[in-house]
Amino acid sequence: MLGESRGGGLINIAEVNGFKADFSANLHTLVITASDVKGSVAFIANVLAHDDCNIATMSVSRKGKNDVACLVIEMDSGIKPVTLSYLQSLSWVKEIIYIPDIDR
Repeated sequence: MLGESRGGGLINIAEVNGFKADFSANLHTLVITASDVKGSVAFIANVLAHDDCNIATMSVSRKGKNDVACLVIEMDSGIKPVTLSYLQSLSWVKEIIYIPDIDR
């Protein structure tokens, strides 16, 4: 994880596991490393919607087609432990880092 100070107590997480990230951790944040599987972004967004999580920002990057991808999802609210466990149980998900809102 590579972080930067923006001054005034503000931070930016620029990189996670070699993937561009660019998030501030001012919101609840999920960093999901997974296989590049067709439909995975929509699937994860749907799971979060069913947990009443509103996605504020989302960025996706990947090493290459059908390789490893990284999703950074900032949300207005936290996710339930059962939802986090479900996402972690998906066969194509390799790692999930959950960062709760640090400002609240």
